[in-house]
Amino acid sequence: MKIKPHNIIWTRKKIAKFWQVYETNPTLANQFYSKEFYEEILYESRQFLNKNFRILDIGFGNGTLFKLLDQRGFKSVFGIDVVPENVMKLQKEFPTFQLKVGEIIKIPFENEKFDVIFATEVIEHLLKEDLIKGILEMHRVLKSDGYLIITTPYAEKIVKVVCPDCQAIFEPYQHLQRFDKKRIYGLFQPHFQIVLFKPIRLLLLSFSPGLRHFIREILNPIMNRLFEPGGNLLLILKK
Repeated sequence: MKIKPHNIIWTRKKIAKFWQVYETNPTLANQFYSKEFYEEILYESRQFLNKNFRILDIGFGNGTLFKLLDQRGFKSVFGIDVVPENVMKLQKEFPTFQLKVGEIIKIPFENEKFDVIFATEVIEHLLKEDLIKGILEMHRVLKSDGYLIITTPYAEKIVKVVCPDCQAIFEPYQHLQRFDKKRIYGLFQPHFQIVLFKPIRLLLLSFSPGLRHFIREILNPIMNRLFEPGGNLLLILKK
């Protein structure tokens, strides 16, 4: 039987299967964002963090943010991920953290539990109908005056590739949503106060920490005016 080219129609089940492979395959798991990427997030959000805070990481992937929080002395750290094997693996690595299998559209924690929620490189993977559900769930479990810290590709050109074996046409990184400033404000402003909206310069991460600090403090005010599509957005929101 001849296989014909066909578009993948993403569902929650297919998304979970995709990440099941991605997070448990050693080659793919090494393609998550670098330690420097998360260090930059923590640097930019440092004034909103306290070691006594209760923190939730949604979609924690290979646990890079866990490692950095652990090194900095954060003790009350929670996390959810859709891949059970990944949850078990990282629970063994961080036995004092509280990790659960869960989705952003149905976060398995009670109302107003967390002081800070991280959702780094998560929202672009959601189905359109799950975006608002996920935003409302994060709002539900975040304390009043708590902070939601999000990163996502900015004004990304979403591309597709074809599998040479099965002729499936699909988004290679499972990016389904594109966000520009208008869409971000439209989605989040009804529920949160937007505290910070700025680019993460991925090129900046290749420099030494000292040089990164210089570029941030001296050049970023100028560079931020030239917010080009294709980079990553750091969004900090207050409930």
